[in-house]
Order: sequence, then C-alpha cells, then structure tokens
Amino acid sequence: MLSNPFTDPDWARNTVAFIDKWVGYVRDRTTRPVITVVRGIVYGFLVATGVVIMVVLFAIGATRALQAALDTAFARTTAVWSSYLILGGLFLLIGLLVARKQHRKSDELNS
Repeated sequence: MLSNPFTDPDWARNTVAFIDKWVGYVRDRTTRPVITVVRGIVYGFLVATGVVIMVVLFAIGATRALQAALDTAFARTTAVWSSYLILGGLFLLIGLLVARKQHRKSDELNS
C-alpha cells in the first residue's frame, strides 16, 4: 500500500510501481483478449480469402486443362461444352456428398 510522501524516500518509486501493477492488470483483463479476438478474425478472413482464391483458380485451371485434353478428340466447341458438363457433374456429386453429411437438428432430436 502507498505510504506517506513526507516520511518515505521511496514514495515515488512505490507509487509508480503500484500504478504500473494496476495498469498491467487492467490491460491483461481487457486489451489482450480483444487483441486475441481481433487477430483471430483477421487471420480467419485472410485464410478464407486465400482458400476461395485457390478454389477459383483450381476450377479455372481444371476447366482449361480439360478443354485442352478434349480438344484432341473433339471440335473446339464440343470440347468446351463437354468440359463444362463434366466439371459441373463433378461439382454436383461433391455437393451431394457434402449435403449428405450435413447434420440437422430435427434428425438429432428424433434419434
């Protein structure tokens, strides 16, 4: 606890230490959790953006590669719509598999 400034020569040092201790305590209880949450949000947004960009670039590359492969056997226009049909069917199957794994609250309540 703080003492009398007239009788204690270390009064200034003790007062500064006391204030510093309480400022550190308040900072640890308020600012640090907020910084952690904000960092999580920012890093999550960056990762999500990167994943979306990678998926889009993969889809474009797969479409172009499939069109180039189908160009050897078919005419250009047939290769283009065939590549769209093949990749559309593949994405449809992936979507059906993901939708099948989805959990619904009504299913859990009935079980």
